[in-house]
Amino acid sequence: MQLAEHDSDLDLGAKCREMGELLGLGAPVPEAVLACALQDEGYAHNLLVSRRQPGLLAYLLAHPPRQGVAGGAAPRSSIDLARKASVALWEWARTGFSTVDDATFHKRLDACGGCPQQTERPEGLLHRIAGGRADGKICGLCGCPLSRKALLESEGCPEPHPTKPGLTRWEEPVG
Repeated sequence: MQLAEHDSDLDLGAKCREMGELLGLGAPVPEAVLACALQDEGYAHNLLVSRRQPGLLAYLLAHPPRQGVAGGAAPRSSIDLARKASVALWEWARTGFSTVDDATFHKRLDACGGCPQQTERPEGLLHRIAGGRADGKICGLCGCPLSRKALLESEGCPEPHPTKPGLTRWEEPVG
């Protein structure tokens, strides 16, 4: 079932019901949730990712991002992280939920281990939910748990390689 953004044959109530079904709610989503999901790809992604985590899904449904708020250079908020996670989930779904082979996974993790952007996972709801390996390391540039990011075929390193132009620290093409 696809949620059609510009489908004039469906009224708003039908779209809310369709999205509720997509999320496995058994009820329509509030109109504000639908509007935010259509406007904010990251929020939509987070909703899809949290379908099997009722606590997180309930939180996201109860706290849709404010529309029209421009993002600045402020530190990442939980909403920003949730948005990024939803985009990552959407991209992962588009690849058929594929993961990299063990050799690529370990090569990526080794590269992250030598990166100055690697940092400890902060205490916070989204980072506790996202989990990752027990080492609790995250990418300081994007906020992703390294062990999760390195596993997904759809993900890429945001840090340029220090000595190889055009490549990331994972020695994969930038882009």
